[in-house]
Amino acid sequence: MVKRIAKYGFKSGILPKPRQIVEPYKTRKEIEALEKANVGFRDPELIPKGVKAAVIPLKPRVTIDSIIEKSAKEPTPGGTASKRAPWRQELSAMRRSFLVQSLQNQDRAELRAMKLREKREARQEAEDLKKADPELTKQSESTLLTLPTIESFLNNTHPSTSSITSINDVSQFVVPRTRAEQKLLNTQRKANLVRKRLAETESRARSFLELYQSTSTFITTEEGLNAAIEAEFAQPDHPAMGGRFSGRSQGFFSSSLPFSNNPFSAFESSSTPSSAILSAPTFANVTSAGVSAPGTSVQQEKVLSESEKDSFRSTMAKQLYGVTSNFAPGLAEVEDAISGATVQHHKILAELLQEQERLQSQVDAERESK
Repeated sequence: MVKRIAKYGFKSGILPKPRQIVEPYKTRKEIEALEKANVGFRDPELIPKGVKAAVIPLKPRVTIDSIIEKSAKEPTPGGTASKRAPWRQELSAMRRSFLVQSLQNQDRAELRAMKLREKREARQEAEDLKKADPELTKQSESTLLTLPTIESFLNNTHPSTSSITSINDVSQFVVPRTRAEQKLLNTQRKANLVRKRLAETESRARSFLELYQSTSTFITTEEGLNAAIEAEFAQPDHPAMGGRFSGRSQGFFSSSLPFSNNPFSAFESSSTPSSAILSAPTFANVTSAGVSAPGTSVQQEKVLSESEKDSFRSTMAKQLYGVTSNFAPGLAEVEDAISGATVQHHKILAELLQEQERLQSQVDAERESK
């Protein structure tokens, strides 16, 4: 029992598919499909002995009359059935009439279903022929002449737009550019191209400048490498020497190496001492909390700690001497020395911007006149 209902999801109460007593009618296409399935040669290796390799013809349809003749035969006169009681003969005749009636009804239902399938197939075949026939799908000449296209709208060659001449007409799909507007557009495109090339050149120049400025900290000789190693491991607090400080790079950056790791050493080694920057009258109002109130004396500024002075000195150096990653002079101070193409780009860009302003004023004047 379990095996029977397992394929139905263990659901009971499902009846089996009823046996087809009346054979369904087949349409023309269904018969052709069955005939095509039987066309061909069988594999000689799979043919049993004594069986001819021939096409098996289709079996003729069993008609309803043959079914009725076999299933509901009339009793032969003088037989055993005629000797039964009259009421038994009436029951047998009633069963035969009901069987004949049900078979005929089923035959008519199958015939109606076949006719519906034929109509559906004929309709589908007509649609397929219509799609495949170029003459039926060909558009009329009037439709081709009046159907607008994107190209006709853009070129204003369509009858709905070709007769429009006013630039202020809202019914026009695309307003053509004037000669001045087209010239302005070309100038803007050239300016954008030059601006893009200028940005690329400046970015490449900044990268080269930072690389050049970073070479001052490179170790290029064996003596410099030995000095750096000795300075690194000569600290008494180094872990290799038994020290306990946590910051490994603290001794490296605080040691006196042959090259400077302080990014502001270039400014501190200048002729102007760092104390002069803090004691200058211009920065006299700078305190540890920021900018002090007016009237603060220069003597009060000497109470700043060394860390506060270094922080202030670093901030001022960054603001005064460039914006590179190592706080060295930036591209703005050395761009003329790097490449003369930058100045040429600026000159061309300025000329194009002036030309753009002149053309824009000319276009505005033309629009106001119209």
